[in-house]
Amino acid sequence: FHHGVVSNSVTANTTTLTFLNCSGGEGGSSNYGADFPGNFTMVSGALQFTNVVGGGTAANNYGVYVESASVVRAPTILGTDILGGPGSGSNYGLYVTGTLGSNTTAELLISAGSLGMGSSEYGINLAGTVIGETMAFTGTGGGLYSSSSSGNYGIYVNGAVLNASSVITLTGIGGTGLGGGHHGVVMNGATATNSVTFSNCSGGTGSSANYGVNFSGSLQLVTGTIQFTNITGGGPGTGNHGVSIGANVTAPQILGSDIYAGPGSGSDYGIYVIGGTLGSNATNQMILSAGSLGMGSSEIGIYIANNVIANTLSLTGTGGGFYSSSGAGNYGIYLGGTIGASSAATLIGLGGVGTGGSHYGVQVNISTANTSSLTFLNCTGGTGGASNYGVNFTSNFAMSSGILQFTNVTGGGISTDNHGVVVAAAVTAPTILGADIFGGPGATRNYGLYVTGSLGSSITNQLRISAGSLGTADSEYGIYITGNVTSNTIALTGSGGGLYSNSSSAGNYGIYLNGAILTSTTTALLTGFGGMGTGGSHHGVAAASTSVNNSVTFLNCIGGSGGSSNYGVNFIGSFSMVTGTLQFTNVTGGGPLTGNYGVNVASTVTAPIILGQDICGGPGFGNNYGLSVTGTLGSSATAQIQIVAGSIGTGSSEYGIFISGSIIAGTVSLTATAGGLYSNNVSGNHGISLSAAAFTSSSSVTLTGIGGTGLGGGHYGVQTATSLQLNSPIATFENCIGGTGGSGNIGVNFAVPLTMVSGALQFINISGGGPNGNNHGLVISSSMTVPTLTAVDLFGGPGNSTDYGLYLQGGTITTTAINVIAGSLGTGSNEIGIYDAGTMIADTIVLSGTGGGLYSGSGSGNHGIALDGATLKGATFVTISGIGGSGGGGGNYGVQTATSLQLNSSAASFLNCIGGSGGAANYGVNIIVPITMVSGTLKFLNVSGGGSNGNNHGLVITSTVTAPTFIAADLYGGPGNGTDYGLYLNGGTLSTNVLEVIAGSLGTGSNEIGIYDAGTMIASSLRLKGSGGGLYSSSGQQNYGIQLIGAVLTTSGTAILTGVGGTGGGGQHHGITVNSVSSNTSIMEFLNCVGGNGGTGNYGVNFAGNFSMVMGTLQFSNVTGGGSLTTNYGVYMASTLAVELQSLLRLSSAQISMAVLVLGMTMASISPVARWVVARPTRLTFSPALSALSVMSMASMLAER
Repeated sequence: FHHGVVSNSVTANTTTLTFLNCSGGEGGSSNYGADFPGNFTMVSGALQFTNVVGGGTAANNYGVYVESASVVRAPTILGTDILGGPGSGSNYGLYVTGTLGSNTTAELLISAGSLGMGSSEYGINLAGTVIGETMAFTGTGGGLYSSSSSGNYGIYVNGAVLNASSVITLTGIGGTGLGGGHHGVVMNGATATNSVTFSNCSGGTGSSANYGVNFSGSLQLVTGTIQFTNITGGGPGTGNHGVSIGANVTAPQILGSDIYAGPGSGSDYGIYVIGGTLGSNATNQMILSAGSLGMGSSEIGIYIANNVIANTLSLTGTGGGFYSSSGAGNYGIYLGGTIGASSAATLIGLGGVGTGGSHYGVQVNISTANTSSLTFLNCTGGTGGASNYGVNFTSNFAMSSGILQFTNVTGGGISTDNHGVVVAAAVTAPTILGADIFGGPGATRNYGLYVTGSLGSSITNQLRISAGSLGTADSEYGIYITGNVTSNTIALTGSGGGLYSNSSSAGNYGIYLNGAILTSTTTALLTGFGGMGTGGSHHGVAAASTSVNNSVTFLNCIGGSGGSSNYGVNFIGSFSMVTGTLQFTNVTGGGPLTGNYGVNVASTVTAPIILGQDICGGPGFGNNYGLSVTGTLGSSATAQIQIVAGSIGTGSSEYGIFISGSIIAGTVSLTATAGGLYSNNVSGNHGISLSAAAFTSSSSVTLTGIGGTGLGGGHYGVQTATSLQLNSPIATFENCIGGTGGSGNIGVNFAVPLTMVSGALQFINISGGGPNGNNHGLVISSSMTVPTLTAVDLFGGPGNSTDYGLYLQGGTITTTAINVIAGSLGTGSNEIGIYDAGTMIADTIVLSGTGGGLYSGSGSGNHGIALDGATLKGATFVTISGIGGSGGGGGNYGVQTATSLQLNSSAASFLNCIGGSGGAANYGVNIIVPITMVSGTLKFLNVSGGGSNGNNHGLVITSTVTAPTFIAADLYGGPGNGTDYGLYLNGGTLSTNVLEVIAGSLGTGSNEIGIYDAGTMIASSLRLKGSGGGLYSSSGQQNYGIQLIGAVLTTSGTAILTGVGGTGGGGQHHGITVNSVSSNTSIMEFLNCVGGNGGTGNYGVNFAGNFSMVMGTLQFSNVTGGGSLTTNYGVYMASTLAVELQSLLRLSSAQISMAVLVLGMTMASISPVARWVVARPTRLTFSPALSALSVMSMASMLAER
């Protein structure tokens, strides 16, 4: 007790009282520099302590001691260089257990320390009351570095009352000693009446747990602010925290900046809330910024293990560590307690450094946050090692109200697995939002958002996250979900990472759903942008083993850049939805090489409704598909699949849709447009490519394909390969168009067998492309077995040659009903509506074809239908209608036959067939191959040649046609300018039981003949009716109703020929003209024959050449010459008429009123009605067995008549 100065009940009336160079004595303990055991009062002036030191070598040697019974008052109280003595423990610079200052104290500024070398060497120990308008205490702890001392505090506030009307400032610097625990300031229970600022506080040195400020007891401010400025923990061991909160600390406002854990070796926290509560419901604002200077592991900026409460809360934490050390787990903020913020809470965490990695910006290991808004802002994972996350949730976290938000959250670097936000537990809030979340700039697997637990719950109304990756290698995902995401509304936007020039940079997905479960009561919206890198496979969204509860939309998804196989959406594993709609909108593959699909289904994808539009293969160069299905899309529970897709690829095989798997739904509708570039020599860009595809539908399947472009051609609207299954009541190929560029651009190409057990197959509005040749509408080159087949509006494309509407190329169609309407838009030659080189088998077959061509062009051979080696088997009927096209080269037939033709039907009809326009020889139907029908009827009805030159015949037969019944009606030579025949039997043979022909000519020139027979007709019953053509005002001539030239007519019954001559000023329009004809009939009758009009010499029947009958009766009935001028004979014989034994020549008295026939003489008799002229000695040649009596009897009979 050797004190330098003892002041007991002193009043000092002076302007300044200074305790200067005071020092406690030596020996024992408790040697004080200045001791106040009683009151000390100064009414005015300043009380000052300068260089006041405790004494002794033992303990409790205080510099200045204000004892418990003392009150020390002065208007101003100042103190510097106040030191506890060099003792062995508890040597305080300033020790207050009484009262220091009063209400009249305007300023109280004390700086004190300790020279003590033991433990508990405090600079300032406040255990009483301190009063002043403004007060500032600066304390420095003592101790000896080499000793085992501990607990040397700069300032120790132990149950003190700090009464200040303005601001209280505490600056504490911890002492030293190997025992550690040297805190800058220790608050062990204090009451402060106004703001308290902890400024420039620093933990001491030696061992561990040296805190800048330590709250081991409560501090509660009713008014004012608690502020921490430039607070640093000590060192060099572990646990050197900047500010440690172990009790309740509250104030209306709590602020902190430049708070750092000390340069320790591990577990050094800037702010450590270990017990009690920091803040309260009365705290309006809490803003704290802290970091760590620690160089080991677990160097955390802010560590919250208990409660933090404020109306508005903002925490910014920066992890520590040393770049070259092996430190790990240096977090910016660690949340292990409860956060409460009635208004908003903002957390900013920056991870530290160290090669051990796992430096998180914010580590969340708490169960709840009671706030209306919790925002993780500008959080960044650290550097060094791997797994440096921006925000990491490792335990369940729940907000019962408010918004959970992530803004500008980034993983660290530079190695692998540096994720932006990791959810490894259950995280829920009413609203969850995230923007600018990024995986860090690491080398592999750096995800923006990584969910392995669950994000959201049934209370979550809205969940919207936008995330990406700054990773530079492979598997750099924007969003990676292997757990559950639940919300009323879900919207996820992910962007993959990678480095364009990195060859190992591959598989960088925008969003990766791997075993994920998405649950939404309304809809889930997914937007993914693939990353980059020359390794490719950068998908916008990848999904594997994922299930979704309710609707999901993949919106604005784009594959990445670099390498190949960059898909907009890739289903690499199963994806299932029990309810709702699966929708794809504006989904595009990436680039720039090959195989960049818009949507790839390589597994099973199912939903009640599946819709897609604006799905495009990427801008690569080859095999860039809009939709690729190699797995299964849909299921029996899928009511509808409707997809619209295309390709913006610029190479070959740029398909809109590629199906090599299964499509299953109630209703299926696929529409696709292929890609390519017009100026590139690329080919095979199909709208839809079906390769080993299978469709199953309970209602209908509709496919619409539009071929792409490229000079290489072969761009199909729809292509089939390998195999195809269609199981649907109705399967329709509709509005399919071949592409542009080169040739061989086909609307629909069937190159594989097709079997439909039930239902109808339809082709509607199918067109080939252009601009060169072979652009067919529908090509079938394999077998097709379907219940019914209907094809309407099939067109060969606008090419320059050989463009067919339907091309049955060696294939076989088997069905109950075939109905085809086809044409050609081609502008060259061989532009054919239907080209049948295969087999059709059905109960009913109806074919209607229209040829193409250009009237002003030189094209030819533009047939409505070409039957080239065709087989038509129609159990009930076959109906063929062909309309020839146009072109100056002519030869444009309504129906053309070639190679061979088989017709097996009860009724085969060529109906409404018309030859084309342009040039000559445009036939309605041209039969140049044998036809044999074992049963049934062969009909040609309303068959007309075309125009506008000559030789436009209605029906041309140059081969053998055999049928039980042959009926031809309304056959017409076309409106040409000469030689247009209704029926032209040109060396061919018609063999039938019943043969009936009604034909005429619409020609306007000469030789416009109804029936031109230069072949053989064999029938049991034969009836020919022919009407000549011509134009009354023209000079046309020889327009016969029927011309028989070199013909053979054979019938076991009656042959009836009726001819009506045509018209024209040139005359000689005979009803029938006969030249070199053989008739093998029982009765051959020329009935109702009439010569034509115009000019002269219009005979009813003209025998211009020999005529012979082996047997039977030759009869003329109602035969009349035509014209209004002269020499219009009824029957004119200018040749040999040979009638064999048993033949009887009959002339009708109704038409020939007077005739005389005398054997061997030439006579003439003229009647106003008709004329029969034997122009030269005519021989009626009878068999030698005919008796003279019989001859004379016949002569008498004729003479009488």
